Amino acid sequence: MSKMKSFMVIAFFCLLAGVILMPKQADAATVDYYVSTTGSDSPGTSGLSGSPWLTLANACSRVPASNGTTINTIHVLAGTFTESSVCNLNAGVNLVGAGVGQTTIKSTITHNFQGSPWNWDQNKFLIRAINSSNIIISDFKLDGLINSTPTRAHAGIMVHNGSNVTIRDVEISNFDYTGIYASALTYSTVYNAKLTDSGLADSIGSSGSIKLGDISDSSLHDMIIRDTRGGDGIDTYKYGWTSSNNSTPVMLTNVNFYNLDINVRQDGAWGDNQSGITIELWKSNLSNVQIYNNLFNDSLSIPHATYSNGVPTVTAKVFNNQFIADHVSGSKYTYAIEAGADNMQIYNNYFKNGIYPISSFNSSQAVSGHSVHHNIFDAIENNTVFNYPGLQNSTLNNNIVIVSSNLQSNSLSNFSLFYTKYNTSQNVDITDNILINENSIYNDSNPIVVDGTATLGANFNVNNNLFYRWKQGGTNSFEMDPYLSNASPNKDYRLRYDSLALALGIGNVNTRSMGLRSDFTYANANDTLSQVWAEPVGSASNDSVVRLTPTNTVQLNMYGRTVSGYVASISSSNITYGTPVDLSGSNVISINSSGLITANNAGKAKVTVSVTKGSVTRTSTIYVFVSQETQAPIAPTNLTATTFNSSRVDLTWTASTDNVGVAGYMIFHNGQYVATASGTSYSDVNLIGGTNYSYRIKAIDAAGNVSADSNIPATVTTTSNLAYNKTVSVSNYYQNNATYNGQKAIDMNGTTRWATDNGVTSAWLEIDFGYSTTFNRTILKEAQAYGNRINAYQIQYWDSTSTSWVTVYTGGSPAATQSDTFSPVTSNKVRLNITGVTGSNGPTVWEFEVYNVPNLALNKTTTASSEWNSSNTFYAFRATDGKSFTRWSAASGQVNNQYLTVDFGSQKTFGHVLIQEPSGYTRVTAYKLQYSTNGITFTDISGTSGTTIGTNKFVAFTPVTASHLRLYITSASAEPTMQELIVFEQ
Repeated sequence: MSKMKSFMVIAFFCLLAGVILMPKQADAATVDYYVSTTGSDSPGTSGLSGSPWLTLANACSRVPASNGTTINTIHVLAGTFTESSVCNLNAGVNLVGAGVGQTTIKSTITHNFQGSPWNWDQNKFLIRAINSSNIIISDFKLDGLINSTPTRAHAGIMVHNGSNVTIRDVEISNFDYTGIYASALTYSTVYNAKLTDSGLADSIGSSGSIKLGDISDSSLHDMIIRDTRGGDGIDTYKYGWTSSNNSTPVMLTNVNFYNLDINVRQDGAWGDNQSGITIELWKSNLSNVQIYNNLFNDSLSIPHATYSNGVPTVTAKVFNNQFIADHVSGSKYTYAIEAGADNMQIYNNYFKNGIYPISSFNSSQAVSGHSVHHNIFDAIENNTVFNYPGLQNSTLNNNIVIVSSNLQSNSLSNFSLFYTKYNTSQNVDITDNILINENSIYNDSNPIVVDGTATLGANFNVNNNLFYRWKQGGTNSFEMDPYLSNASPNKDYRLRYDSLALALGIGNVNTRSMGLRSDFTYANANDTLSQVWAEPVGSASNDSVVRLTPTNTVQLNMYGRTVSGYVASISSSNITYGTPVDLSGSNVISINSSGLITANNAGKAKVTVSVTKGSVTRTSTIYVFVSQETQAPIAPTNLTATTFNSSRVDLTWTASTDNVGVAGYMIFHNGQYVATASGTSYSDVNLIGGTNYSYRIKAIDAAGNVSADSNIPATVTTTSNLAYNKTVSVSNYYQNNATYNGQKAIDMNGTTRWATDNGVTSAWLEIDFGYSTTFNRTILKEAQAYGNRINAYQIQYWDSTSTSWVTVYTGGSPAATQSDTFSPVTSNKVRLNITGVTGSNGPTVWEFEVYNVPNLALNKTTTASSEWNSSNTFYAFRATDGKSFTRWSAASGQVNNQYLTVDFGSQKTFGHVLIQEPSGYTRVTAYKLQYSTNGITFTDISGTSGTTIGTNKFVAFTPVTASHLRLYITSASAEPTMQELIVFEQ
């Protein structure tokens, strides 16, 4: 959507292991100057302690630039200051208030827009920092409302052309054009800020409360933006643009937007009557821009645009966000994401109460390079989910769509998953999606609607999707899951325990019988029960702690998780409800054989419920508070989750308040109650490695009243050491002393070790995963502080068919941290077999770790020198789709000098590649691997040239860092064809 755009101060961001790293300001003497409501601007006033100035503008004009020997800071003391002149900060000067509740700076500097947002004036900002680096602007409130009248000051803070700029702990409200405007910044950040009604919307265009120009290596995070005037939350505007000269794009490189809560007006104050926009990156070139962990009430816009100097390049990720329409006024977003640009990844987002979830409005060009997966579209109220003018080289998979009961029958009869109107769509996979109709009307539907001048080109695949509670209709009907009938599934499919559907609380939709390849699996009778939990329904709380008033009742439902991570099927015959135990009070509750709890008297009680499946019994305890006091605590805020290791996540949050006092905080991961903490931190342990966990917390008071959820769910992924805390056995450990047993080598503790007896010349350590596990890398950390003892070793897996150990890697003397990668193997056991030892002391190991390393090439953009032209089955991307039954083939007659190129989308480091020719088509006779940092110039990777490939060729080499990998086939016996090209992350 073309709207007059803007820009903002955004912020340094160098995301490394979840930590922001910022260049350190050089050591220098500090000089502090002061502004006070009792100060004076007379020439004799020094501004130093004891002689403060009266106005900010005067202070800014008199404080000299910082230099290599001094850092100058203006301190605005507590009080309210009304400024009629601009504060022009000299280079390197900091501006710090006494706190947002202490220092208020009001502006009376106005500017006439003359009906056009292009007509803004950079000289009418209250605070300006031009050509200034290494500065902090913080700890005050800016107010643009003049004399409590509708007249507003022009703009708040402008920062242009600097590095290491920090704007934090500020509140900005009531400005006419924008609150923060920044351009040409690197290594900068804006955070802990709140902006209110500081954007613009009229019949000409709009402006955001925050506006961004060219920004790199920066971040914008932990902010609240509210706009009731119709302006945007954040948008882009290049420094120097005019209404007649705006063809040069805004450049955003390595910029991150996260932990933002943006709520804009939804009634469409802008001239085209569209709803508000939370973030609009208009006319922008994006490189490695990430938007995540945010709460939006309306649209995020990344539109397509063409400039006089070419088409923009966009690499953007939008993930772990919530798009929840504000229904206070009965409004809903028109579209959640305008995805008009190429090369976007949209995943793990939750959409609620909208019309068009994902749309592109450019009719002149198809969109390319989209990956949209694992999103939940809840309560959709229009007749399509993906609205594209045309789509190419993209995947739409593993999404869950829930159609609102508010959708009218005429929309139901025309409902589609994918709608296109203008251009050709080709090389698209629409697979493994679920569509759930919550409307009482069961109408026919076409999954794909091709309208206007649009066409479907080659390799447009729609399969393995599930229409639930719909009839199939039209010539492009969905292909049903082969194990499911149209209306009555005849197999038992279950959600994975870590499914996004359960994490977002929609598990009670009748999904247990629906199949989705990544989130669902056919139930295995041998997949035993691992964990159970009770969830009450029909009460004020839907968690494992219940609050009731006397005589009220609540029904318990039982859920379970299997060993392999799927939701267990539990029937009433499996459940035994225990006798309630009073923790305070007397005869607090009773429970019947069906799990109905009745509140009798005030107090606290618990009930333990047992579930038996086969020979396995698991228990869950639910706590019940009975009280007449019903006021719930205020919800906790600022929840953060940090991965500690493969099985532990650390949580922190801001305390809640309550009329009788907060008794504790209930912690939930993936929708399941975990524990109750007494303070504002908690460590969640015994987690599954390499798993996504979504956390939320609730406060509970002494009467059992439970608050609403913490404001934004925190989502993390645990590390993926498959060996951690598994069953281990060893050939020997030192003097049978448990301090040195085998468990010490898999405990993720760098200070404990497995050690063997002196004189041992060979030894082994065996790990039993408990079930079949795929792995392709091990890390051996010899305890070399005690000497380099190992001089030969093997990595082996257990082959149950031959009942023997099979060696996949052989090494000599290991490095202190020895990483070994090999072709993926699947087994329930792995063994470190030490075959050679130097000296008389036995081998000793800090840690032995096992991983299934990600495939960097999976579903990445893949091109080829040529493609087989008689079928849509053999396109280049088939070689990186992760499927064993698809393949790429060169075009007919193209035998020699053929190649496959994988674009990772950013610079990646790798040193191991697996190449697989299909069985029966082993044609390559000479090949080599090449890399490129720009996709244009390719360099041979040393040591990777070879002759034949076969069905499983593993190539190891000195790691390289590149954005592209090319498999170059010099010669072949016939047209080369490739089943899969796998690149292992270093």
